[in-house]
Amino acid sequence: MMNHDLSLNPSPEQVLRRFQRVAVLGASAKVERPGHFVGADLHAHGYDVVAVNPMLAGYEVFGATAVASLADLGPVDVVDVFRRSADLPAHLPELLAMQPRPAVVWLQKGVADDDFVAALRREGVAVVEGVCMKEERARFGIEAPAAS
Repeated sequence: MMNHDLSLNPSPEQVLRRFQRVAVLGASAKVERPGHFVGADLHAHGYDVVAVNPMLAGYEVFGATAVASLADLGPVDVVDVFRRSADLPAHLPELLAMQPRPAVVWLQKGVADDDFVAALRREGVAVVEGVCMKEERARFGIEAPAAS
């Protein structure tokens, strides 16, 4: 769960093939929302997925108990972000306080903030932007790597 020579701008395929434990920040209980069906797809394909949403905390989502915040997580490899772009700056301190830090923050389609991305990369956290984990996983036919 450390960055180990990972580019700060890795390819989606590289991330999906290398990392197994994913936190879905902004997970949703509504099956029609990307914050639900992307996490469900990853879980169905062998990824260890934890939902992060205060409204879901304590409930089983994606086969694991959801947590209220990033501070409540154990170590994760990737934080997959389903939050409004305007909400990203508020998550930066929480992301940088994670110990260990995630290797990758993945910003889903439509989630963008150049200053947020630059701050993460300055701190050594790789970022994937503008693509969907589910779509990229399906495009490459990737199953989760074995847990390390």
